Amino acid sequence: MPPAAMHTSAAPAVSIHQLMDALGNLQHGQLDPRTMPGVGMVQMASPSQQDNLLRQIRATPMASRSHPMDAMTIDIVSMLFDAIFNDPDLSATLRAEIAKLQIPVLKVALIDKTFFSDRKHPTRRLLDTIANSGIGRGEQDESRLTAEICAIVDSVVSEFDSDTQIFSAQVQRLEAFLKEEEGRARDNAEQMVNQLASVERKKLRCFVLIPPCNRAVNDRCRR
Repeated sequence: MPPAAMHTSAAPAVSIHQLMDALGNLQHGQLDPRTMPGVGMVQMASPSQQDNLLRQIRATPMASRSHPMDAMTIDIVSMLFDAIFNDPDLSATLRAEIAKLQIPVLKVALIDKTFFSDRKHPTRRLLDTIANSGIGRGEQDESRLTAEICAIVDSVVSEFDSDTQIFSAQVQRLEAFLKEEEGRARDNAEQMVNQLASVERKKLRCFVLIPPCNRAVNDRCRR
């Protein structure tokens, strides 16, 4: 076959702009395959319904026809989420919220290569903080935490396009919330200790105020 004919029949490459547009559509719930170049009629799940949506994306022609570096980025970010989802300490609620961040995080990794080299990257910090935030919390604490994380995730999903500053703002918001929760827990613990100490002091005063003869009677009654 002549080279020209081969070039004509080959599927066109997917540019980074097309890939980002397609991911943006997916992020905002526009799941019609016709809006995503190279997806064909592959059934795509919503990020909130599928743990590792990125594996589905990687299996589409859109990913295979992307630049090799972009395809590799999808692979690496997919493995990152695999590691998070496989954490046995991660609650189902937090797993579902983190799943919604797959597309925004992938977009960050595609446009900001420091995502991989900078361990303190705001996007990575947000993922790590969410994943670790539920450890050692009671039901009452977790309900407040879940509400805060849901609000943070919703903000990222609805507002993020290409400005990664939203991740900085949201991780600072979450860290401030967790610091406030730690202060609340510390105050509650101190209050409980003070209450127990007060009860013990009252018992001790009552014991001291009982005349010795009455204490002897009480001791015999207990035997």
